[in-house]
Amino acid sequence: MKNLTRRKFIARTSAVAAGALIVPITVRSGIGTGSKANDKINIAVIGAGGQGMENLRDCTGENVVAICDVSETAAAGAFKQFPDAKRFKDFRVMFDKMA
Repeated sequence: MKNLTRRKFIARTSAVAAGALIVPITVRSGIGTGSKANDKINIAVIGAGGQGMENLRDCTGENVVAICDVSETAAAGAFKQFPDAKRFKDFRVMFDKMA
């Protein structure tokens, strides 16, 4: 415990907190049960230009249901790649409509 720095403490407690949130969602949703209905997760993206587009490339096998970006120009590539996703400019509106 002597070598436990503030940075290590925050990293470890964050990992535990994230695990506590993710595990119940995974179990409840049935991910990994082999059910076809649960093979893909629904993803909503906030900030789809630049680095957001790079992150979206990792989600091509999932179900992208909403894309939010204040700039239609920056998000044009995401809108083109996921034409069925709903488009939003304000993340608060997206949360209200997609909840």
